[in-house]
Amino acid sequence: MRESTLVLRNYGIRDRKESRDLSAVEPIERRDPDAQDIPAIMRALGVRARAAALELAKASSARKDAALRTAAAAIRSGEAKILAANARDLAEAKSADFTPAFADRLTLD
Repeated sequence: MRESTLVLRNYGIRDRKESRDLSAVEPIERRDPDAQDIPAIMRALGVRARAAALELAKASSARKDAALRTAAAAIRSGEAKILAANARDLAEAKSADFTPAFADRLTLD
């Protein structure tokens, strides 16, 4: 099994009623697409996205700004890992005979 997808965590958004951290998201393992239940994964992502959207709607501008700064810092600090994973994805796409247009959309630069 390949490495899990990169997941950004801990943006300081909490559920005020239950005081639980809603920002930690479990990674979704990258496996052979034929071996996964893609509809179930998409439903789970949708549920998590809806919950996060509700919390973000309640957050102050200052908290949202802080969350964006934290996310940007995490992306910058993980740049090497992100680009290495992208290179692996591109190599896999090319070996699987995906179209050049698809590979172009996949490319981070």
